Formats: sequence, C-alpha cells, structure tokens
Amino acid sequence: MTLGISVIIPLYNKAPHIKKTLESVLAQSVLPLEVIVVDDGSTDGGADIVAGLDNPGVVLIRQENKGVSIARNAGVQLASGAYVAFLDADDRWESFHIEEMTKLIGAYPSCQLFSTMNSVHMDGVNYFPASPLPADTDGLIEDFCLNYANHLSMITSSTACAHRASMIESGGFPEGVSRGEDVIAWVRMALQHGMAHSSRVTAVYDRDATNRVADLPDTEVLPSLAFLADLLKHEAKGSDVYAGVARLFAKIAFNTCAHKRDLDQRAGIADILRLAMKCEMWILSFKIMLLFITPRPLIAYAKQFKYKRTLKERRAKPDDSGE
Repeated sequence: MTLGISVIIPLYNKAPHIKKTLESVLAQSVLPLEVIVVDDGSTDGGADIVAGLDNPGVVLIRQENKGVSIARNAGVQLASGAYVAFLDADDRWESFHIEEMTKLIGAYPSCQLFSTMNSVHMDGVNYFPASPLPADTDGLIEDFCLNYANHLSMITSSTACAHRASMIESGGFPEGVSRGEDVIAWVRMALQHGMAHSSRVTAVYDRDATNRVADLPDTEVLPSLAFLADLLKHEAKGSDVYAGVARLFAKIAFNTCAHKRDLDQRAGIADILRLAMKCEMWILSFKIMLLFITPRPLIAYAKQFKYKRTLKERRAKPDDSGE
C-alpha cells in the first residue's frame, strides 16, 4: 500500500458535470496518487467523457447499475493509496483540497477520518454553512454525533477522506442504500476511530446540478434512521454517545418528515413516527404529529427559509481561495 491519497468518484448520469469535476481534481496543488471513477451503469454518456480525457492518472471502472454504495466500495477496494478521498460527480474541489487533507492527516495521526467544509452553490450564489470550529482552524471533533447533528455539513461525500484499511474494516458504505449511506459510514468510522476537521472551505456543493439525490422523493424509512435507532439500543441512556446519537436521529427524522409532508407522503411520515416512538423519543414524536396538520405550502416555505438561514451568503470572488 502506497502512502498518499486516492480519489474515488462514483458516476451515474452526471454527463453535464463530470468533466468540470475531474478538472478540479487534476488542478490540485498537491496531486492525488490516482483518480478512480466508478461508472455505475450511466446511460447519458458520462463514462465516455471520462474515457475521452485519456489521462493516465484517471482510472475508469464500469459496472452495472448497483447503487452508489457499491460503486464507492469498489473504488476503495481498488485504491492504491493509504487514504481515500471522496468526491461526487457533480461537485468540485478548490485547488488546495488535497493539500488541506494532507495537512490534517499529518497533524492528527491518531484519526482515521478527516473532513473539511464546502460552500453551497445555489441560484448563482455561494452560501457557506457553519463549521463546529472557528474559521480557518482545525482540530479533533469531540462528541461526533452531537456536532454532526448541529452541523450536517461538517462532513459530506465531497469533503471526506478516510484511512482506506480502516474504512474497509468498518464495513464501508452499506450496500443497497442510496440515501443516507454516507451518514452510516461516517458515524461508524468516527465512533471507532475519531475524526479531525478543518473549517477551511475546500469544496463546492453544486445544489443546482441535475439529478440530485436530495431532489428525489423518499418512499421508505431512511436506512440511516434504522441504523441510528439500533445504535440507541446498544448505548447506555445518559451517556454522551447516546445523547449525540439521539440528537442526530431527531435532526434527520424531523427533516425527512418535513420533506415527506411537502410531498404529501403521509405513510412515510407514519413509519418514521412509529420508529421515533419505539425509541421513546416523545418530544420528537409530538413534533412529527404536528406535521400532519401543518399546511403543505407552509412546510415548503419553512424548509426554504430555514435552509438559507443556516448558510452565510457571500458571492464568489476571483481570489476566494483563502490564501
């Protein structure tokens, strides 16, 4: 195994974005060992765009459509670097992303999971989520689940980097899961191995991109909620871990139910309500019940208002590199 960072990019019908995504990786101030693009059965020609780059540093793997978890796991298995950094096919990195990851790995050798912050590009404007750490600092994240609940952008599938062997040992990304699979992977890794975080913004989440998973309707209880509910059963009530997991469960459950209410998916809300009650989370259960009688237009307005309020608006500048 070679010391260094391999980049894993799962690709599924992202032809309009993949070239720009790869260009951001190949323009890094510190280049990765390799870039592994795992095409998960795309039908829009995205894989052909990757192949057409004819770059020896970019490896294209084609597979039948099996889901994003299997695609990422395949990339991890094939990686030659000791560390793997993840990037979605419609996001991009600032030129210093790998450099920042390299600094984190060197500064916190006891950790196996690392992350930075991303900006959110939406409606032509860049927004900046809050980090749990002060601006331009880094450090260990204590009480991971609690901090994750309060700052869901603290780690994403385009800002995460993990020790390859430890990720494989922890189970990687749960197969057959297409929503919330990253939540399960990060929680497993962080609880076992800890996480170091930099508040520096090194990635761009393109909310305007096509075919976003966040835009797709939920039709069942998120596997991440079932995973967190199972964790609660095995943690002592009153412990810091229990409190953090409970907070993360409540945050994801309520946000998901609000989304389902906006789509008028009452059966899905009822499923999550039953799970919340099974976990004896009574305040959360009451809040979910209120969603049933809340008008859908009000839900849609509240979601948009809350989302933008949690982000700090700042228009992109030519020198917005933090250097």
